[in-house]
Amino acid sequence: MLLVKRWSSLLGIVIGIGGLLGCGVGVLLHPNDEGGGVVQYVFQNHDGHLLSPNRTDALHKIREYCHGSYLIRREGPTRGRKHVVEGVGGTDVVRENWWGIQFDCESHPSSS
Repeated sequence: MLLVKRWSSLLGIVIGIGGLLGCGVGVLLHPNDEGGGVVQYVFQNHDGHLLSPNRTDALHKIREYCHGSYLIRREGPTRGRKHVVEGVGGTDVVRENWWGIQFDCESHPSSS
């Protein structure tokens, strides 16, 4: 019986984590017509926006889009999102925190 409870708890945790990982995108790039744009990424409160692995991905997306150098104009919190994650152990409301970086490319960006 104890083994069944442990497996049930483990399954609930796995389903919850899978729901968190599968319910969204960590980094979004929104180009503008002036050769720059805004990139947004989700971060966890316990890590903060500067230590988030998604920040590294966001800066990589900017560098890739700009084909090299870029200038950060400003950055700050953007939108938040709440969603419900259901698992064997019950439901949880998860809040996502998003950070935005506005940038200009120093060279001509890709047209993709």
